[in-house]
Amino acid sequence: MPTGHAAAPCRSPQTASLLAQDSFLPKEKRGVFFLNMERQATCRYDPLVEVPLPPGIVIWTQHQYYDGAGWLALPDREKLELKPTRWSDGRLRFLDPIDELPEPFKAVQSGKFDVKCWKRGDCKLGIEGDKTVFLKSPISPDVAVYVHAERLPTFPKSWKPLVFILNQSLAMFRLTENLCLLVVAEKDKTMNISCVDYNGGFACTHPSTNMVVAYGSYVLKNFEKLPSCQAIPKMLTASGDWGFFVQFYPWGFFFIPKSVELTRPQAVLGAVGMGKKVDTIGLVFHPPNMFINVKLDIPAKTTRALQFGKDFQVTAKKTSETDIDVFLVIDGQLAKYNYSFDIRINKPERPKHTDNIHFKCSCDAEEKKKPDPKFKLSACKDSVILLEQGCPSGNPDEQLVSEQLIACFDAEVCLYSTHPPALKLCDAFTDVAIRE
Repeated sequence: MPTGHAAAPCRSPQTASLLAQDSFLPKEKRGVFFLNMERQATCRYDPLVEVPLPPGIVIWTQHQYYDGAGWLALPDREKLELKPTRWSDGRLRFLDPIDELPEPFKAVQSGKFDVKCWKRGDCKLGIEGDKTVFLKSPISPDVAVYVHAERLPTFPKSWKPLVFILNQSLAMFRLTENLCLLVVAEKDKTMNISCVDYNGGFACTHPSTNMVVAYGSYVLKNFEKLPSCQAIPKMLTASGDWGFFVQFYPWGFFFIPKSVELTRPQAVLGAVGMGKKVDTIGLVFHPPNMFINVKLDIPAKTTRALQFGKDFQVTAKKTSETDIDVFLVIDGQLAKYNYSFDIRINKPERPKHTDNIHFKCSCDAEEKKKPDPKFKLSACKDSVILLEQGCPSGNPDEQLVSEQLIACFDAEVCLYSTHPPALKLCDAFTDVAIRE
């Protein structure tokens, strides 16, 4: 029987309990995270409707768009901006506490202890005593039974466990702030339950392809043998194993750390510099096989802390069968890297293929002395500088997007956001949350 892992540090104090109960939140965070998914006391859901895009639009932020020549004010920005959403099939939900014992649990309970129960639709959770957990979800007709190695905490009446039906064979139950159960329905109809550290990674589902990607503690043994499941390689970040945004496109994913501590040690006499080089600011995944690390080539003996939105923004667009453009905004500059690939390497029967793309950065001697030196981008093979100044930045909550973006997933709080162009790309989301 699987046992729990030692708990890692929680996802920031502001968000450790974010999804379970808004009364747990610090006051300053409640106003920002106005949506508590199924708890709609402070928001309503309106239908997602199509909104025409300005002619010539290439990419945009919440307030401005780039048309190939410069940045302009974004019309209908309140209608076009990314807003929190919910899956139209209800696969991501909170369970409500109930007093009665669900019928499926009667056959598996021992009768020795009371059973606390939660339910929402066809998902049910029961805890008998302080160790035995009953799980019922749409991925299996049977009840999964899990016995935890240690005593579970006492659950307040207000606690609402989070359930994410990731796909037809995998479901996630967030049991406590630190404890997550992953339920796998095997082909032979047996079920395996793994206890993972909720704060040790994340998992999410692609809204169009239904592919599940997992990172960190959520990468189970033989995970990639499950139908339509892919493990994401680890990245060196400053935002923990949960501090990521994931952008979804019809053709793939972009994994973006919320913060990075860039470091390039100085080489001595041609040898590798002391310390570890950190230069990756994102990872593009084009299923089934292609992983593309997006890197900044920074000067030697340079360190800099970067925060997504505030210091840099990235997004990607597929422009042909064999071309992906990666856009970077940093220090007021806009650059584009055109990545071309051989379509044969991305056939299902081929092995995984990892590649790197580099944006070349420099800084003058005086700038280099500063704690967080500003970079000057330089054109190089396959990359061009589209604008040398005047590009928007400074908002940690802003994404750089295009008409190819279906949605953005905030792994820290397990929240999807979408916008009107997604209506032409998939039917996973039909409404968005509106602040009251």
